[in-house]
Amino acid sequence: MTKEFLEALAKPFAIDEVAIRIGQKMKDGESASVFLYVDVPTIERRLDTVCVQFGADWETRKEIVSVSERSVVVKCAITIHEGGKSLTREDFGEEVLSKDGATEAYKSASSDSFKRAARAFGVGRYLAFAPFFLAKLNDKGRFAKTDAVIIAEIYRRMNITL
Repeated sequence: MTKEFLEALAKPFAIDEVAIRIGQKMKDGESASVFLYVDVPTIERRLDTVCVQFGADWETRKEIVSVSERSVVVKCAITIHEGGKSLTREDFGEEVLSKDGATEAYKSASSDSFKRAARAFGVGRYLAFAPFFLAKLNDKGRFAKTDAVIIAEIYRRMNITL
């Protein structure tokens, strides 16, 4: 894989492709840490777009590694085929079983393993290095500012320009 190919995979996502969720609420209940993430379809689009641009293709394999009374562990392998060569990255996702049962736990572990395997190719890796960011909450316990405003401020702090 060329340097350009890997850079295209690792390119920061547009603000409207990134989502946020509340990390940890502060004791005062008025603010919370922000957690940035991208969903599976967004990562799939990035893989599709970059692979088409470079004449490559990708595939994924998932395997249930273990199921216990408490959790489900899934391994995901993503393989990118380019120019007669293939490169595979794999990782694991684990989800604790809850009252929703094994189906939701499998889905969560599967998504987590896919995101982690994609991160091994650089897709969304920069999100793991986002600075700690506190945002004010409204009276309903949601972020007071819009997602786009919060993400733009975090990007600014990370010196990411699109």
